[in-house]
Amino acid sequence: MDSQLTTHNSKLQTPLPSTRPSPYNLSIAMPFLPLAILAVVRQTQFPADKLDTYFKDLIAKKKSPSIAVSIQVGNKVVYAKGFGMADLESDTPANEHTVYRLGSLTKQFTSAMIMQLVNEKKLALDDPASKHLPKLPKAWAKVTVRQLLTHTSGIKSYTELPEFMQEISLKSVKPEGILATVESFPLDFEPGTKWHYSNTGYEVLGMLIEKFDGRKYATSLKARILDPLGMTETYFVSEKDVVKHRAQGYTLKNGDFAHAGYLNMDWPYAAGSIESTVADMAKWDAGITSEKILPKASLDQMWTPMKLASGASTGYGFGWGVGTMGAEPTVGHSGGINGFATFYNRLQKKGISIVVLCNSETADATAIGMDALLVMDPTLKPAPPAPAADKDPTKTAAAKAIFADLMAGKIDRTKFTPEMNNLLNDAMVSSAKDDLGGLGKLEKFEFIGERTIGDQKLRLYSATIGTTVVKMDVGLDAAGKIALMNLHP
Repeated sequence: MDSQLTTHNSKLQTPLPSTRPSPYNLSIAMPFLPLAILAVVRQTQFPADKLDTYFKDLIAKKKSPSIAVSIQVGNKVVYAKGFGMADLESDTPANEHTVYRLGSLTKQFTSAMIMQLVNEKKLALDDPASKHLPKLPKAWAKVTVRQLLTHTSGIKSYTELPEFMQEISLKSVKPEGILATVESFPLDFEPGTKWHYSNTGYEVLGMLIEKFDGRKYATSLKARILDPLGMTETYFVSEKDVVKHRAQGYTLKNGDFAHAGYLNMDWPYAAGSIESTVADMAKWDAGITSEKILPKASLDQMWTPMKLASGASTGYGFGWGVGTMGAEPTVGHSGGINGFATFYNRLQKKGISIVVLCNSETADATAIGMDALLVMDPTLKPAPPAPAADKDPTKTAAAKAIFADLMAGKIDRTKFTPEMNNLLNDAMVSSAKDDLGGLGKLEKFEFIGERTIGDQKLRLYSATIGTTVVKMDVGLDAAGKIALMNLHP
């Protein structure tokens, strides 16, 4: 699961390309490889040594106890390795078969099973979920399956409750109990009019899958996806089961790794309870893009950004973020859950995919994956941002102060909304200091434009630290508090 912000801290990863997180955030591959990527497939030209050096350096810098990576080109695995330690106490090294919790990458699997049910004509995307689950709260009566898939339902995410991480998440729960934690809250907005990441919405989707399949979500997952694709190293998390090669989850505290806080895995459910390996995720990548799970028409729907009632694009499809890397269109997602950070991104035209799994919640799996792609293909690097006319320099000065605070490992919590303060724990702020403060002196901080995601207007900034450029996107609520913040390459 993920939450409400993205920094160089994987616990805050958002589903790409959105700047809104989740705390658990396209062309069909052709049978013949495009000429543009043939050179990548040739092992003599593939930069395996450079990638090895890059990942080993991240381990040495304590970005994560371990990092597992797979890279696929045209559905062929060209790189699959693990670095560092999957278990620090037993000195167990990671490899491509090390099992990590996926967090919000789970949403891809949930959305795929929903689309299978749609194709089986058991439900329709524009059905109200309450048509099939009549015990849902009355306030949710008009919320459709499509709105649940695209985070446009208005249903409050239970992970935003102030006491969730400290108290609620420690206890066992059934899916109906997850919904009960937020059923008394009104909808955040009229369904379809805004975009706001909701783990609760994906729990409802899991209940729909169980309703129509007449079996547990885990059983449907195995029958519908894992067995057909031969994904023998992927599981719906059960802490009672013994899973070979399972990584332990950590957090970085005072410069050293410590065990991550406990989360009862009943809670992530259909929003974030799958665990897997990069070897198996490569099978998922090949299976989903070669129409073994869904036909092209369904994939096109899943990979098309949802539009709000106003016509504005959300940048998010059905469990997939839709965006660009440089000029290259992408689909993917990121995930953050206690002890783990994950990232999966597919470059549509080039037919290149990457999966990054880390066993630290303070790792930035997204930045690691994006930088690895640049090692592999430097042409993906976007042009440096150009300054724009700044009509509100006061807001820029305030954003610069926030950025400087993050570099120093501190934060003025009066500047953030309660939800953002709930998300920004001390470990995350400390991790931002480690990632940003070590880059050098803040040389420039410039306004570079604005953009809108759904109904949220963002001011975009470029920060030059030493020789490194980091971008910062900031969204304010009606009271001027920071409601969204995104730091990215």
